[in-house]
Amino acid sequence: MPRADGIRLSRPEVALGAGIVVALGSDTCPLGEVYRVAQWLASQSAGQCGPCVFGTAALVDDFGRLLNGDPAGWHDAQRHLGLVPGRGACAHPDGSARFLASALEAFGDDVRAHLAGGCGRAVLGVLPVPGGAW
Repeated sequence: MPRADGIRLSRPEVALGAGIVVALGSDTCPLGEVYRVAQWLASQSAGQCGPCVFGTAALVDDFGRLLNGDPAGWHDAQRHLGLVPGRGACAHPDGSARFLASALEAFGDDVRAHLAGGCGRAVLGVLPVPGGAW
């Protein structure tokens, strides 16, 4: 989406999604922030289809294990991110999966840090979720 000053906020090959940008800063753990949002997204399932009920819950579990340094969490997240999109009764699991896939790409250095023992930063709750922490 071009702006008046010519800066482009999205790549042509990438869907825009929700169009929300939040600066996290360097004092919070980005993966922990994403994990909080993933928990909230999973809690918002209408419970009508497997990809939403089980797929988003599996992704929350995967990200929790990744956050704790378990390499199997990363591998399982990659597998589940390939299975969830396009299979739900609505777009909720698709959007959740896109958000989480984007986080793995954007925070690759943090993923590696967690797999090597952790990033050493607390989760400050910078990314807002309704109702606070989950």
